[in-house]
Amino acid sequence: MIKRSAWFLLASGIVLAGCSSGVEKTQKSVDKLADSKEAIIVSLNTIQQKEMEIQKQFDEALTADEELATFSDGSAPVFKNISVRQEEVANLEENLSKMKGHVMDLSKLEVEEVPAEKMQKMLDTAQTFINQVEAYLPAYTEQLQAEEEIFASFGAEDATFNTLYDGVNTLNKNGSDNLAKLEPLVGESEVFETQMNLLTDALTPDDE
Repeated sequence: MIKRSAWFLLASGIVLAGCSSGVEKTQKSVDKLADSKEAIIVSLNTIQQKEMEIQKQFDEALTADEELATFSDGSAPVFKNISVRQEEVANLEENLSKMKGHVMDLSKLEVEEVPAEKMQKMLDTAQTFINQVEAYLPAYTEQLQAEEEIFASFGAEDATFNTLYDGVNTLNKNGSDNLAKLEPLVGESEVFETQMNLLTDALTPDDE
């Protein structure tokens, strides 16, 4: 996580005060960027955790409801699972928008004391992270819609074994394809954290 350091003005003066203000503004914007990125990670982790639960919920529903009526009326636990993930997608979209705004704000800052190269590297990585999440979201939204339709089809009057078999295969393929879209985010997240800490260190006054 980002180092959150207090800032101390050791000497007064218009120029020095201006510098301090610029550095503080930069650090606050970096903190906001880090917070929005962390919120995205939390939502992605929640989504993955709920996906890990759905197999057990599905198996239990099949065992408890031979007629699969809870699939046709939407009361099976898998539908609540989908609903929770839809809420997390909404959170993702909100925090992604915030992250894009913070990147834009930081790209416009012109503070002499801020190392331009370190700042640009962090912003480039942040933008790559954003692009990857943007590629994932539409596909995952489609996956959730497909899950609702497929689970509902299991309880249809004309459902057969093939309905179940083909539906499960489609769900597995969609899940696997979208999970692959997330894999690069792990590396990008780690690179972002490193670059952010390097920038923060450069912004932190040397007390020695």
